[in-house]
Amino acid sequence: MELITLFMTLCLNTGLPCDDIKVSYGSTPKNAEGVAELYSSGRMEIRLRPSIKLKSSQIKPALLHEISHLVTFQDLLLKGKTVNGDHNKRWLTHCKKLALDNDVAPRFACRNEKPAF
Repeated sequence: MELITLFMTLCLNTGLPCDDIKVSYGSTPKNAEGVAELYSSGRMEIRLRPSIKLKSSQIKPALLHEISHLVTFQDLLLKGKTVNGDHNKRWLTHCKKLALDNDVAPRFACRNEKPAF
């Protein structure tokens, strides 16, 4: 499934402005499968490491992981709290729910370890 189509399917029912979120393969921090960004303008973006395409079974969990960050960012903003990219309890709660709702084991989508590739 194409990356944007998969993202739109997974983003459905999250409350995020899915049509406005840029999703692509591109540069990520060292040893990260992906990155979720919330810019000061309010724009959101997800980038996945290009090499993840070689292991297509990891794309869906990686997208869910990053979508969970965006849901957490939005949740924090609505509550007037500081936004950060931590893998905290709030993020883990969102990640587990999204993973289970999309038939992905949370242990694959909600991990905070470095990728093996």
